Amino acid sequence: MATAELTTTVVALAPSSTPTRRATPTASATATPTPTDLPRLFAYLIATPTAFGYVDDGMESDCEPRSDWLSYTVQEGDTLLSVALAADIGLIDLREGNCFNPIRGIFPGEEMMLPRRPQPAALGAPVFPAEGERFAAVGCESGLAAIHAPPAMTELKGIFALIGSAMTPEGGAYRLSLRPAWSNQYADYLEFDSPVEDDVLGLINGEIFGLGLHWLRLALFDATGEIIEESICEQPLVFAKPEAAPRTQSAS
Repeated sequence: MATAELTTTVVALAPSSTPTRRATPTASATATPTPTDLPRLFAYLIATPTAFGYVDDGMESDCEPRSDWLSYTVQEGDTLLSVALAADIGLIDLREGNCFNPIRGIFPGEEMMLPRRPQPAALGAPVFPAEGERFAAVGCESGLAAIHAPPAMTELKGIFALIGSAMTPEGGAYRLSLRPAWSNQYADYLEFDSPVEDDVLGLINGEIFGLGLHWLRLALFDATGEIIEESICEQPLVFAKPEAAPRTQSAS
């Protein structure tokens, strides 16, 4: 299994055909390198606070969290996905209700807003492939949607860029969704309405979903919002816990 070691760095952004996303973009340009060289990057490579090292507040500009929701204190072991399941809300809606940028993680002790009090969710234990066990990508044959990198079964830590192509039809969109191997339900993560050819489809923070084997799905939707079945491309990836980032102490 290939392992991608990720560290935080700053990159210069070149102009690109920037997909339109549903939330308000921020102006930050801090990114984490990926297992492959990136061709061109679009403009929201954002630092994120995580359980492994606080980098930035990860909040959307010009956005106010939902004041009509209830306050919730993040617990040890929570992920954004587990909180969304416990509160019975979609991952994108939860993120936008808290003004989180798309790759923002959460950490114990942080306050966030939920539309209702969370209930215990049926969460499965992380599934890790056995030694030598391999899974192949599913679908991806039509040429309408393809994931080029990272390759299937890559072990990833932290934030990575997904490289591929999405031949979005006029008026349509492409969507990125993920599910842990213990679940058969995909959680929608990002959606864009511009086509992409062999470029960055989106940035993904594995901490949002937890550890273990996950399936990442790329799919196209037509102008009516219906999924184009032959476009579905699913890639198996493994999320691993990064080493704890050293904390910087202020000078006295």
